[in-house]
Order: sequence, then C-alpha cells, then structure tokens
Amino acid sequence: MDDKDLTMRKDRCAAALAMAMLMLAGASHAQKSPSTTMVYSCVDAGGRRLTADRPIAACADREQQVTMPGGAVRTVGPTYSERERAEQAAQQRREAEERYRANDGKRRERALATRFPTKAAHDAERGEAVDVLRAQIRIVQERRSFLLEDRKKIDQDMEFYKKDPSKAPAPLQARLDGNRHDLKEVDEQIATINDEIKATNLRFDEEAQSLKPYWTPAASR
Repeated sequence: MDDKDLTMRKDRCAAALAMAMLMLAGASHAQKSPSTTMVYSCVDAGGRRLTADRPIAACADREQQVTMPGGAVRTVGPTYSERERAEQAAQQRREAEERYRANDGKRRERALATRFPTKAAHDAERGEAVDVLRAQIRIVQERRSFLLEDRKKIDQDMEFYKKDPSKAPAPLQARLDGNRHDLKEVDEQIATINDEIKATNLRFDEEAQSLKPYWTPAASR
C-alpha cells in the first residue's frame, strides 16, 4: 500500500469518527432538552395505562397526569358533561346548605347554653311557657261552662217542641244554632292549645337533649 492510499484511508476513518461523535452529541442533546409537547397519561377503567398529547377521552371520568414542557407534572380532574356539572353544582349547594344548618345549629346551641346555663333554668322556662298555655285553656273552659249552662236552658225551652223542633220560634232556634257553633269553636280552641302544649314540651325536650353536654360538670368548669 502506498502513502497515498494510506492517507486516504486515514481521512475516511477520521470522517466516520467525526460523524459518529456528532450523532452521539445530537442524541445526548435531545435527551437533555425539554420536550415542547404536553403528555397526558392515565389508567382507564380497564386498567390500561394510556398516553397521548391531548386529554384522553377514555379517562374523562378520572384524573389524568399531565407532563408539561420542561418536565413539570400536574394533575387534571375529570371532565364532566353539562348535566354532570349541573348535578355536581346542585350537590355542592346541598352540602353547603347542610354545613350552614349545622353551623347555625351550633350557634343556636351556644346561645341557648348562655341563656340556660343549668337544667334548672331550662326547666323553669318550660314551666312558665306551659303555664301560659294552661291559663288560656282555663279561660276557654270557663266560656265552655257558660255555654253548657245556656244549653240547658235552651234544651228546656225546646221541650215544648220535642215532637217537631221545626215549630220552635226563630229566636229560640237561632240561640240553639249559635250555642252549637260556639261550643264547637271552644272545643277546637282547647284542642289547639293542647297541641301547642305538646309541641312546647317537645321543643324543650329537644333543647334539653342538645344542651346536656353544656350542663355536665366538666363543661361548667
């Protein structure tokens, strides 16, 4: 082999080596350079791991991991239809209302505990409330007794027309009709007040149940 051939072979080897080094440098640079595309990944309902450069429809009902350009990773929640979003919003409103009622109940409890620091104070308030209603019943019952006395007189006058009450004088019939109406009215009033007494006792029972923790010796210290 002459010197010329040897020189040419050396030049080709050098060129090949330079090309290989350039390719290796390019691959290394590609590995180190951040991607310019977002990559979505998730595990679908069938347990398959999926990846794509856009949100994955098969994972619309679950979270998806998103690898951002530069390598940062974040999580995106499920995507919902218009109906699903409306249902979700309604559920969130219901939960907010429940939380408000619970907080409002706690505020009411604390206010009651301030007003009734002991069971004795609460029982005294119950007694006063029920006594007021019972006093109303006594007043209505007095009127009922008067009406019953008047009814006896009306019935005595109606004895003359027992065979045919329609022949009784109009004023007497009007007294009888008015007495019946008034007796029915007072009976309804008494029933209504008795219902109020029951409701009042029930309310105080419920309050007492919720106030028990405030009346314990540990709570009063």
